[in-house]
Amino acid sequence: MSKADVKKFKGTSGCDRTYVQGGDATGDVIHVFAAMKAEPTAALVIFQWDTNTGEAIRQKMLTLGIDAKRMLVQIEAGPRNTVRNRVTGWCKDAGFTIIQLHESTERGIGALQDDALRKSMHVTLRGDKGITATDTRFIDFWQAKFKASTVGNHTVVLWGRSSGKDKTTAQQFGPHPYGDSSTTGLIQIATKCLEKSWKVVLCGDIDATKQNRFPPACVFIGKFWRPEHWAGNALTQKEQVRLFYILKQVLKAENFRMVHVGMRSGNLDYFAFAGQTIVYLVANGFDDRRIKALADAVPKRWVRSEPAKTPRQAYQRTWDPEWLNVVGRTDLGLLMNNAQEQRQMFKALNYPIDPQTQINGNLLYRAIKAKLKVDPNYGDGTELLNAYLTQKSKRGFTDDYLNDLIGLIAGKLV
Repeated sequence: MSKADVKKFKGTSGCDRTYVQGGDATGDVIHVFAAMKAEPTAALVIFQWDTNTGEAIRQKMLTLGIDAKRMLVQIEAGPRNTVRNRVTGWCKDAGFTIIQLHESTERGIGALQDDALRKSMHVTLRGDKGITATDTRFIDFWQAKFKASTVGNHTVVLWGRSSGKDKTTAQQFGPHPYGDSSTTGLIQIATKCLEKSWKVVLCGDIDATKQNRFPPACVFIGKFWRPEHWAGNALTQKEQVRLFYILKQVLKAENFRMVHVGMRSGNLDYFAFAGQTIVYLVANGFDDRRIKALADAVPKRWVRSEPAKTPRQAYQRTWDPEWLNVVGRTDLGLLMNNAQEQRQMFKALNYPIDPQTQINGNLLYRAIKAKLKVDPNYGDGTELLNAYLTQKSKRGFTDDYLNDLIGLIAGKLV
């Protein structure tokens, strides 16, 4: 790919403005889709620097009905931010006005507040209204999981999230690891919901080996989109939305309601943009301006809940300044060979790099391990690691918060 390709794209796209999206920014897909529905003169340039995720994002957009001529994938060599800056420069040189990625949420709100666009998005994301003859496999799926032809009460779809934990390594990290769910926290929520006699569906990144830790009344579907559940053909994102739309329709026929509950994620946003309701959890102190704007503008679909701490760890800032200074001096510099480059990568992703966030984000643990590998006699690191492990054992939510959360959920099941 080259500067000339971008210039040619500008001429054929019919667009005068463009988003520049990284191939790793999968959580932004639904927001950019909504924004492009609202603004037909907006294009999308996806930059890719190491894996084939750029084309995967383009394919997702195609399935959502975005015209191929409005999209371009640029494959470049080099570090992520270097490629981003290069491609952005080419877009400017070609005459595009750059729309910042975070602005897609604001424009998505505009689409949701336009009746025609909102209904069009609903059809695009979840298909035809009502249950049709082609939905038999989805009905069969739910009947098998509930072991009945009826559900029988309001239903909470409880989502696990582990993208930060799963992808975080020294060279590659997942988005916002302090925003992951914890099994302890999910069990707490499930238990509280069952006390209300609500049905609970467990799905997403919930380890199947931990299924037995949950109350037996829970309906476990885990990573339900995988091929083994669907005769070898994995569900597309639209089919996943349709699956839960069908559950919603079954419940509606029984005079019951459904709500999704989980840590903040782009995956949950798909359901809200499709006309389903989500209660999303975002750890205290996390910059949530984008999704909070959706919750403020469309409270019927986005409900924000803010626990005082991330459920995975209950870290408290109780260490002496000396220890916090060790964190600030140690972690980012040891995760990659080029400390400055790493810092710039974090900043570019709006990833907070203050000591407290690093503690919550599990970077501290890896930083100390790296330091001890270099210098096994690094006593300060050992002491700090022990403090970390002590705090790590404190997981889940407080009773006060759980009661508030159940109140929010109940308010959406009426």
